[in-house]
Amino acid sequence: MVWKNIKISDAVKTGVLIVIGTLVLLFALKPTADRLIPGFSERDEIFFAAQSLVMVLFSIGLLFRLGHMDPRRLRETFSLPLTPGLRAGAKYSAIYLMFLALLGAVLVSLVFLAAQISGTPVADIIKDGGKTTLFPTDVLESKSRMFAYFTGFCFLVPVAEEIFFRGILYESLKSRFSVKRSMWVSAFIFAIGHINNFAMSFIAGLYLAFVYEKEQGLFAAITAHSVINFTALLVMIFL
Repeated sequence: MVWKNIKISDAVKTGVLIVIGTLVLLFALKPTADRLIPGFSERDEIFFAAQSLVMVLFSIGLLFRLGHMDPRRLRETFSLPLTPGLRAGAKYSAIYLMFLALLGAVLVSLVFLAAQISGTPVADIIKDGGKTTLFPTDVLESKSRMFAYFTGFCFLVPVAEEIFFRGILYESLKSRFSVKRSMWVSAFIFAIGHINNFAMSFIAGLYLAFVYEKEQGLFAAITAHSVINFTALLVMIFL
């Protein structure tokens, strides 16, 4: 599933519309939502759902305008078997997880090396005075919110972001730049969209563009993206 003949200007316009549309939707929902449930509009899972919805709608709108959503092509798309893409996605996910394990081993080794050189106890370097979590504790205490967070972060977001960042943005960049440069530029833009975790998002964006290019389709990239997000979720909860 690859969409060709997408101009960079169309991808940029769609990206701007996605940002504006997400902000407008959240702003429009905020007064009513917060009256019903205080703080409802500030929940991360609501942002995931709103952003994914807007991203998919504007992306499909562009693809429809470019003729990629006509009945014949839709039938071809939905008739594609999922198994090869899922299998490839699982393979690339395993490779990415091995990379994370290696990175973790290197970081742990550096901590112990720093402790050895400085003569400082490892516990003091880590400064772990008590168990903390990067994950919102109020979400952990609610089964319904945890399910919504998991569904949005591990399923809705990967689908929406792969359609736009790889299926539209990356493909549009390839119409003007080389594959390698398109990967780097799309990964950089992807990381800007995840500015709070820029470095790892850049690496993930680069890897997902590679998966997409290698498999020439979104299914493998979506699967790998879901596993990456699920792994990040586990890290935020337990580390």
